[in-house]
Amino acid sequence: MKCILLVDDDSVGRQVLRAILEKEGYLCHEAENGAVALEILEIIQFDLIITDHTMPVMDGLQLLQRLHNEFLPRETPVILVTGNLSEQLYQAAMAAGACAVFAKPYSRQTLLSGISRILAP
Repeated sequence: MKCILLVDDDSVGRQVLRAILEKEGYLCHEAENGAVALEILEIIQFDLIITDHTMPVMDGLQLLQRLHNEFLPRETPVILVTGNLSEQLYQAAMAAGACAVFAKPYSRQTLLSGISRILAP
């Protein structure tokens, strides 16, 4: 069973995403911001991280930078999601190690297809 960390300050959004992913057979854990995600990553290894961009304490781009510079020498894929996608943010996220960037709102099928592609053996 693949394990996914969901990072978003919107608890309702996290719960909805978790319900969708768990229905598809994924095991999910949640964090309300990037700083909490880093704490969780010290004790649990994940197959995928899905993070929102705009969050207090540590945003998604900052989390990406920390993950790929300090925390994850192994290549854990990260998807960044944002309601304010710009070319600059897209380029910064990809440079920081994101494997995909999704603009909100995204369809359930787009998300699930992206996750399947990323986690394919």
